[in-house]
Amino acid sequence: MKGLGTQDHVINRIVAIHCEDDLKEIATAFQLNTANSLIKALEDETTGHQEMLLTCLAGKHIQKEEF
Repeated sequence: MKGLGTQDHVINRIVAIHCEDDLKEIATAFQLNTANSLIKALEDETTGHQEMLLTCLAGKHIQKEEF
């Protein structure tokens, strides 16, 4: 996603409307097509609360201290 000009509203919508099973399939396809994990790409392209929310929805487990 680097250099493509991230469109936050598109990322938010894709992650928010898909259930956990869909996101697993999306993450697998993303990794096969980009050789990068979806969570790593979300971390690189977003910041702050948006990063925390999207990476958690995509399957990242965080510790309480990270809040």
